[in-house]
Amino acid sequence: MLRTGSGRVGHNARFKARNRHLVPEVTQRAERVLEQVVEEEAAALDVYPSLGEYWHRKINGPQCTCRREKEEETGEELFDLTKFIQGTAMNLIDDAFCPLCFGTGFVGGYYKHGTVNIVLEGSQEPRAHRVQLVKESPYYYKPTNKRGTVTWKVQIPARFSSVGDVAIRWKEAPAQWSLTIDGEPFTKDLLAIHAGDIVDITLIMKDSSNEDAGFYGLFMQFIVKSEGLIPLDIPLSVKKSTGVASEETESSVSINFGSITNSRSADTVVDHEGFVWRLIEVAENKPMDKTISVTAQARLVRQFEVYYLLPSRRINSSYKTDTYMFIA
Repeated sequence: MLRTGSGRVGHNARFKARNRHLVPEVTQRAERVLEQVVEEEAAALDVYPSLGEYWHRKINGPQCTCRREKEEETGEELFDLTKFIQGTAMNLIDDAFCPLCFGTGFVGGYYKHGTVNIVLEGSQEPRAHRVQLVKESPYYYKPTNKRGTVTWKVQIPARFSSVGDVAIRWKEAPAQWSLTIDGEPFTKDLLAIHAGDIVDITLIMKDSSNEDAGFYGLFMQFIVKSEGLIPLDIPLSVKKSTGVASEETESSVSINFGSITNSRSADTVVDHEGFVWRLIEVAENKPMDKTISVTAQARLVRQFEVYYLLPSRRINSSYKTDTYMFIA
């Protein structure tokens, strides 16, 4: 309590912090220290960089044909990948795997951090000539004994540093096929020349002997940030994936990486060896709203989990699959 000049105590008098005027300065100093910590954390990851791919699980976008038809037929929601937990011994058969949405229900399924991805497939209703659209789950184009075409009108991103992976997902590759951009043979250089342009991308194919021949989708990645890779720290990484559901499902590790916008569980990380880690839990070290680092608990994806085989050369080289044909 304060004493007034008359000797009385002012009960309603408010105490003011003696150093309250210093609070803004202290706050600014703390923020500067945290900014320095963020820079040092990034520098520490760069000392012995282990670069990897970070794939965000899509939570919106064009709905995949497999999900749309499944929900219309049964009235039930399609299986949600986020319901997977560590140690779950679920072996989804190929019929439950969609090569266009990877179980997410959205075309493309995942997109790689630092890239702009374009997926060309049947639900976009492209121009088709002398090919059959098979409306199963998901849609795919089937060649005939005559040379047929599927053509999409696409706007190439206006700004990108380079073209990343370009891959075709086949049901089975037909005997004859080719790709063109405005009638010219498809190449990465031609994509770069047409940056910002609206072009016709045409798939040409023919096969009368293979009943399983068919085309699901064309995946194109345009790198817009660095190399589309991030520095990773995966200490004590032990890989024991056998590809058998009943054996060795415990491969949990902590993965440290810098700030990734909207990191969430069910995202995936691909290390420098090409192995895929599914994120189970993500925690951000974020004092005073300054993200210092991100730590995620992750488990190693097993070889039979085909829904994780994204269009990535690293994954393809590590898991030794022919899920995709990389064409550029």
